[in-house]
Formats: sequence, structure tokens, C-alpha cells
Amino acid sequence: MHEVKVQIQFKADTKYGSYGDALYFTEDEWAVLTDVKLESMKQDRIDKWVAYMATVTAPKTLTKFDYQNMITSIDSQIASLQDRKSDINSIIQGM
Repeated sequence: MHEVKVQIQFKADTKYGSYGDALYFTEDEWAVLTDVKLESMKQDRIDKWVAYMATVTAPKTLTKFDYQNMITSIDSQIASLQDRKSDINSIIQGM
């Protein structure tokens, strides 16, 4: 025998985009579920999704070490470009 389930689909617009989900209830659960409890359950799912999205989309706070590494990388790129510029100038002078 198959158990009948009541499905409640819902969507919410958040600062991270649209969130859609569904809640499932047995007929017995549905019969005693209040509107307040249903809305609370929906909001709990939404809140958990927003909290998760905040952790995965939060920008990394850069440290002094990160900035120093960026400067080192830029300095290396500058040296490489200066070498390449010198090589090109040599080619031009040889023409």
C-alpha cells in the first residue's frame, strides 16, 4: 500500500536569488498542521539556505600576507614584461 503525501511547494526571493523548495506531509501530519507552523517551517528552510549562501559567496578577507604575495607577483610580471620589451627593441634595432 502506498502512503499519500501532501506536497507544499514554495519559492522565496532572497538577496542571493530565488530559492524554491517543497515540504512533504502525511495526511495525518497535514490534518493537524497550522498555518503558523507551516509558515515557520518554510521560513526555516529559507533562512538555512540564505545562511549557507552567505558562507559560500562571502568574499575572502585578504591579509597583509595576501597583499604582499600580490605585490611579488606583480613585480615578477613587470620584470618579465621589461625583458620582453628589451627583446622586442633588439629585434626592431636589427631591422
